Amino acid sequence: MDDIDLTEMLMNAKESIDAYVFVGGLLVGDNQKLLMESIAKGVKVRFLFPSINSPWLDKHLHAATLPKDEYDFKIAINSGIARSINADVRFHTSPILSWFVVVDKKVVASKPIAFYEEVLPTITNSSNDVVQFTEIFERTWKNSSTFIEVRSLHTDKFRFPLRIFLCHSSNDKPMVRDIYQKLLNNGFRPWLDEKELLPGQDWNSEIINALRDSNVVILFLSKESVSKTGYLQKELRMAIDIAQEQPFENIFLIPAKLEECNIPLGLSGIQYVNLFEEDGYERLLKSLMVRHNQLNSG
Repeated sequence: MDDIDLTEMLMNAKESIDAYVFVGGLLVGDNQKLLMESIAKGVKVRFLFPSINSPWLDKHLHAATLPKDEYDFKIAINSGIARSINADVRFHTSPILSWFVVVDKKVVASKPIAFYEEVLPTITNSSNDVVQFTEIFERTWKNSSTFIEVRSLHTDKFRFPLRIFLCHSSNDKPMVRDIYQKLLNNGFRPWLDEKELLPGQDWNSEIINALRDSNVVILFLSKESVSKTGYLQKELRMAIDIAQEQPFENIFLIPAKLEECNIPLGLSGIQYVNLFEEDGYERLLKSLMVRHNQLNSG
């Protein structure tokens, strides 16, 4: 990366971080915490992602690297995470010869995409030319879109987005709302009662139908919810019953702790995620990606 420490660059950002990415995993995954801290300090963070339906991607990138559906899914996930931390996100159709990050319009880290030597001309000199990369970013930003196109994701084979039922206690609603919004930003289709139930509907029937129609059920657990009697326990039992109909190796129920608490006996054999830990949501996303792959291969 031209002997520039990307982590140090991000830590020292004062005004702006502009990222022109290939997939976004290095920044969104490895440096997500630093980006969040920068945004909290008032640093303006912008991401440019490839548009999934770019003719250039169809011709070169998909053929040269990841299978099309897998790459599309990663773009949807990473761009959603970027949005969830309040970064500005846009999508473009320009060929990417190199991904780069410009900090405060003073320093740049860049890395050419190696396999392009076979399918596209490689980027020429001035790899650390801040002016050059800033101009590329600003020009592309003006011609980009805030909308992520997902044509290739809407197929029977891909079955995207995942339908996710959010099973929770009413007292945990504020935290569950936050997760609901993050899942939406990541391109999933979460089902939350207050968002989906319409006046006049039989809410019990609608909840049962939503449970049965879901690809995944996230069971939000807290000290209050695991000790509370009522409809939540009924939902939990229904979810466990539906899980029994799934192939043994499939991920269907995901216990998600909102705080340190006991696991209900019926879930004791299923690995849980601690959403209150720093990497909790990231681990949840990994499970959802595994579930996506299970459905896509079916």
